[in-house]
Amino acid sequence: SSQIHHAAVVTRNGTTGQIVLAAAPDSTCHGTQAYFNTIGHDIDADGFLYGALHFALTACSNKTELGVYGAFAGDVGEVYGLSYTVSLTKYEEDFNWLHTGDSLLYRMAAASNSFFACNRTINGETRMVLSWGVYQEISGIAPPEGCDWTTVTTKDVNSTASRGCPF
Repeated sequence: SSQIHHAAVVTRNGTTGQIVLAAAPDSTCHGTQAYFNTIGHDIDADGFLYGALHFALTACSNKTELGVYGAFAGDVGEVYGLSYTVSLTKYEEDFNWLHTGDSLLYRMAAASNSFFACNRTINGETRMVLSWGVYQEISGIAPPEGCDWTTVTTKDVNSTASRGCPF
């Protein structure tokens, strides 16, 4: 099967106020640039260097929106069929992200944890958002309701180019 790639853009959901990573609305839109922070962290006992995934929004017209936003994925443990939308929080960071080559991973609490692309309502429209969760165990293995399996690949994750404000 062929893969479909979607750029991830930082998006404020006016319905909830939550800031999420959503699929770009069209193929001409570039993803929101991110960088990976490992400052103050060492390689763990398994040989991995986990860090925080940051989005520096420096071109917001609303000055209260300016700042560095850290990405968070909720701890879903082993709750089958549960998924949490990856959200961003201003001036906070979650050092559970792993950047290897061109892939972005998250620290697993259970072997059943995975990334999913889930359909959610954002500002009145159904859009795909990046989520972290656990597959369902229904007549086999399936993604959570409203979701599809996904992986996260990166391009220039440590880029220092200018960063826009998508909201």
